[in-house]
Order: sequence, then C-alpha cells, then structure tokens
Amino acid sequence: MARDTTFDHLKGQGSGAAIAIIAVIVIAVVAIFAFPGIFNFGSGGGSIVGLGMGSAGVVITSFAPDIATVDGDQPVSFAMELENRGGADAKSIKYEVFGLGDSLSWTSKNEIEKGASTLAQANPSKNIPGEFTRQVWEATPKEKATDVSYSVTGRVDYTYQTVSNLEMILYHRNDPDVKSLGIGQSRISSLTTSAGPMSVAVRGNIPLVSSNTDDFRIVFDISNTAGGRPYSGSVSSDLDKISIKSQGCTIVGDTKVRMTSNKRTVSCKVDPNVADGKHEGKTVQLTLDYGYLIEGRTSVNVIKSDNLN
Repeated sequence: MARDTTFDHLKGQGSGAAIAIIAVIVIAVVAIFAFPGIFNFGSGGGSIVGLGMGSAGVVITSFAPDIATVDGDQPVSFAMELENRGGADAKSIKYEVFGLGDSLSWTSKNEIEKGASTLAQANPSKNIPGEFTRQVWEATPKEKATDVSYSVTGRVDYTYQTVSNLEMILYHRNDPDVKSLGIGQSRISSLTTSAGPMSVAVRGNIPLVSSNTDDFRIVFDISNTAGGRPYSGSVSSDLDKISIKSQGCTIVGDTKVRMTSNKRTVSCKVDPNVADGKHEGKTVQLTLDYGYLIEGRTSVNVIKSDNLN
C-alpha cells in the first residue's frame, strides 16, 4: 500500500543552517504540542511515550473505525468505549482524537457522540461493574490518487484517587507481650489499596517500638501498573507526578513527587504515642491524587480514487 507523499517535497531542501533551524522548530513544537488539549496548549497531535489502553482505573475497551477501508469523500466513524474498572470515581474525563487534523487529507472531524465526563467506580461486593461510556468522532477523508493508510490515536485523560490503608499494632516496651515477639517482627496486620492505576506496598518489616518516645519510619513503594502515565498539575513538566496526602504519619520530603520508571519510594514518619505497658492498633493512610493518561490506536485505509487517475 502506497505511502502518503503529501510532504515529500520538503525533503532534501536547504543547507545545514536551515536544518539546524528546522531542528529548533521541531523541538519547540514538541514542547508545545506534546500534551494537546490536556494542558491547554492547543489542538493537534503529539505522541507520549509509554501510553497504553489502561488495565485498571479507566480502561479503553475498544477503539476502532466502523469501516476499515473507505473511499475518499466517504465518512468514517471512530468509536471509543471506556469502562471504569477501579475503586474510585473517574472525574474530569476528556477525550481527543488525532491523526485526522490535516486539512490536506481530511475535510472534517466532528464529535457526533460525546462520552461521559465522570464514570462511577465498580462495586465488586455487590457484583456491580464500573460505569461505561462511549465517545464517537466522524471524519471524511479527501480523495487520493494512491492508496493511503492513516494511523489514528484516541487519547483519554481523567483524574483519579488511590487510597491505601495500613493497619498495624504498636507495642510499648513495657508491654508483657513484647517478650514473646521476635526482634524485627512485622507488626503489619493488613495493607489494603483501592483498585486503580497505582499500587502501594510496604518495603521490609516495621521494627518493634521500644519506648513511647521512639518514632520510626515506614517506607512505601508506589508503582504505576496500569499501562498509562500519571500527571499532577496543568503543564507538561507535571507528567509522571502524583500528589500524596497522609493520615497517621508525616511524609518526609515533598508531597508532590515524580514517578521514575513507573516507581516511587515514599518515607513516612510515625509517632507511636502508646501508653506505658500497652499495645494498640494504628492506621496509616496514604491518599494519592493524580491525573492519568491512556491511549488507543487504530488505522483506516483510504483507497485510491478513479477520478484522480
């Protein structure tokens, strides 16, 4: 199938200085349009490395054209279906399609069915799935002198929250039960995290508390596991950042952190405050707030027109 040669006349022209200027322009364009729509940098398309269709939280269950091969001047619809498969409501959902914005190749791009801006969470205990929605765009390609294949991307961004609760037992050094516990034995009774794009784990064991004045730190490992990328804020530099709040402990360092290779370690300081000779339960809660980006990709073939022969 032939390649679209619309811009081939730009190749091989200009001196080394012109190439350098073009390189600068390309860098500027990438910086501006890497996050079209999401960060109000205008419309258009820009690839973001590492975006999939999602596997938790909001998931793109389908993205495809109604007709895979069309004639020029024949409208084609691109339908995207979404489902919230996580343990929080998805909010501020935005949709964007790109790959169809070139006026030299497509005569129109219209939103003909608008998806929901919020999707309610699933309720597994009652066997109730998360809310579902559908977004549809329609576009019309121009007639072509050769067969052309177009790659089309549908992007979704939404806000989400992940809550993790750590239940522990804290011992005072004079508690008689301490003698029967091994040094370094974990006091964690449970760690539960709401379903979503982020997972939370505790690194290592939490050592025994020997007195009421000994605070200690818990180290949490946060992972991005859903195949998209988080962000927190309104500019492109906030990609991969999440915001963290805590109860029952004090976060050491920044509360707005950047994920590196889809992971982040966070330290939290706990003040035991247990009565002399006693032990008691304590809950430490981490709340992660973030936006999340996912993409679906498809293609459509436009066959050559006999009218242009």
